[in-house]
Amino acid sequence: MNELCRLISNFIKKLTINKEKILNINVNVSGRVNPESGYSFSQFNFEERPLADVLAEKLGTK
Repeated sequence: MNELCRLISNFIKKLTINKEKILNINVNVSGRVNPESGYSFSQFNFEERPLADVLAEKLGTK
């Protein structure tokens, strides 16, 4: 998870646009994922909250 967030953050830092213009970050996750709640049941399921919430917190964006 930390490596994924590091890669995304580094990519964003290299962009020539203002970070505030980024509306969303979308990540495709294979396996069992509940699209309504955001829970991943096969990968990144080590927290008791939706993956979307974890990524938003670590990356500072939706």
